Amino acid sequence: MSKNVAIFLVLFVLVAGGALFALKNNSTLLAPPAAETAATAPASTDAIAKADAATEPAAGEADDATATKGDDAKDKAADTSDKTDSAATENKADAPAADAATATDDKKADAEPATGSGSPVAAAPTGGATGSSLLAPSSSLDVDMTNALAERDLGDKDAPVTIIEYASMTCPHCARFSNNIFPDFKKTFIDTGKVYYIYRDYPLDTIALKAGMMARCADRSKYFDLVEVIFKNQERWIKSSDPVAGLKQLGALAGMDDAYINACMGNAELQTELLRRMQDATNKYKVNATPTFVFNNGAEFLSGDQTLEDFQKVIDKLPKKGK
Repeated sequence: MSKNVAIFLVLFVLVAGGALFALKNNSTLLAPPAAETAATAPASTDAIAKADAATEPAAGEADDATATKGDDAKDKAADTSDKTDSAATENKADAPAADAATATDDKKADAEPATGSGSPVAAAPTGGATGSSLLAPSSSLDVDMTNALAERDLGDKDAPVTIIEYASMTCPHCARFSNNIFPDFKKTFIDTGKVYYIYRDYPLDTIALKAGMMARCADRSKYFDLVEVIFKNQERWIKSSDPVAGLKQLGALAGMDDAYINACMGNAELQTELLRRMQDATNKYKVNATPTFVFNNGAEFLSGDQTLEDFQKVIDKLPKKGK
């Protein structure tokens, strides 16, 4: 064998052996031994997978979630925009009707007087008021002082005898006179022209003062009827839990409502004048109890419970002159 052939064979063996060695090593890298794979790979892969699952979604899932949220946000924005546009459209459609309704209400407010808003409806007429004319603020419910302070009297002013009764509306003796004696007193002395009768307030307490003020705010034509009702119901309203409320119920019979009665009872000028007159009676006639009857400007006096005969005796001995 020649030298060249021998060298070729040696090279061939070396190349072939290197190729086989390389092939063997490459297959080992591509497929690790079964024992090694069982010992390491599953354990580390499972742990990582569990850790990843416990902490965050896979990349694909995160992308899907992000995309879904983005789409939801867009959808919500679109829905909001649609609702806004719809509301705007409805408002535009309703605006003319609302404007028309408002204009109608404004015209009604201008044409009709307010009854409970504080705007005056009508001032109380002389001697009190009834019905809707009372539904007005206190500025329109000012008491007519000319009416309230005018003398409350019955009979002929030129009668030979003048009798002034000073009474308190909480006084039981005054109630007995009004209920039991006065009807016959009126027939016997007033209606026959023998006596000119004057009724004056002499309030013994605050409730009596309020009752007297209320009665004086009533129409003068209803005054004595109201006084009669107050005395006839005295025991009921005076013993109630709210005497003033009871008085207001009686005042309603004379055509006065709560608003007008409140204005009357709260009138400082009327209250001051009634108290001044009470003091005058004390100073001039020494009145200190009710009822007290003053004959002919102080010529004679009677006080307390009386009968028709008691009045007749005093009348008979009067000189029948003066008042």
